[in-house]
Amino acid sequence: MSDDARLLTPEQCLFSREETGFLRLEIKDEAGFDHIMLRRLFPVSRPDHYISIADKEGKEIGILENLAALDADARRLIKEDLDYYYAVPMITEVSEIKEEYGYCLWRTETDRGPRDFYVKGRVEEVKPMKNGMIFINDVHNCRYAIRDVSALSSRSRAVLDRFI
Repeated sequence: MSDDARLLTPEQCLFSREETGFLRLEIKDEAGFDHIMLRRLFPVSRPDHYISIADKEGKEIGILENLAALDADARRLIKEDLDYYYAVPMITEVSEIKEEYGYCLWRTETDRGPRDFYVKGRVEEVKPMKNGMIFINDVHNCRYAIRDVSALSSRSRAVLDRFI
């Protein structure tokens, strides 16, 4: 395979779940790949388009252009894997952000319950997006998100405003 990205068509791809739980890809008239890895090339702006498929060593096999073009079973399998990989707790309340020794302690409520986590610095790991979302990476590289800052309580917005 060359260094150029290879677009895979839905007609040539057969996806299945291995007994181990990992996803398998069979490319029609070519080869099969066990334990494939899926990653969104545009996870925020186009989450169901341009899905990179790599083998278990991380070498890219190809790219699916649009999940909607796949049959329902393949789409379900792929979405299950992507949802697992991209599971990001959504912050619904921010009760406190305080600096401690070059780190910021965030005390939050998420859609998965209360979460306290540390972020290095004030802004390095806090990424506001044009669509109003904010992504936060903590010191353990766990991701969190605020879907819409304007939907937070006035108290949470005040805490964020002092920080960001």
